[in-house]
Amino acid sequence: MAVKTCSKCKKELSADYFHRFCHSSDGLSAWCKSCKKQYHKEWESKNREKCNLYRKEWLKNNKNYYKLYFRKWSSQNRNKTREWARIYRENHSYECRERIKLWGLNNPDKLYKYDLRRRSRKKNAFVEDVDRFIVLENYNQLCGICGGPVNSNNFHVDHIIPISKGGEHSYKNTQPAHLKCNLVKGDKIVA
Repeated sequence: MAVKTCSKCKKELSADYFHRFCHSSDGLSAWCKSCKKQYHKEWESKNREKCNLYRKEWLKNNKNYYKLYFRKWSSQNRNKTREWARIYRENHSYECRERIKLWGLNNPDKLYKYDLRRRSRKKNAFVEDVDRFIVLENYNQLCGICGGPVNSNNFHVDHIIPISKGGEHSYKNTQPAHLKCNLVKGDKIVA
């Protein structure tokens, strides 16, 4: 096996300890891998701002590549990812709560859907992706409880057979309702 002397640390090492370098006569780098690694670490610590700018620019130009890479890495390292997320949530609990509140205020329909699906799954009920505006159109914008006209900006999606009583979350079991009508009805089954 070929032996080479590192020009930085002056140690004689086997060729496996050197990176390949096509421009040298023997096809190997002049410095061993550990010296090169140490040099790069020192250079990076001295040029932190330059490195950060380069990384930001690279990420900006390679968003799709990075997303795909990170998804693949995350799926292969699920336990590590979950542990990091748990630690982050513990150390930044206030920020996480505020971010969730803000998301809920900006996405009320998504939050509503999420909550309904979560409650349905909890009861092991059938869950269909129900769009509240389609439910409203199916009932010609009339309340399913009292029969009065419903404001399309301010209404509830009522479950005819409540989820708590074994009803499912589907178009077949939902109807639009005034807020007051739905709150008065509660979890009763009205015929």
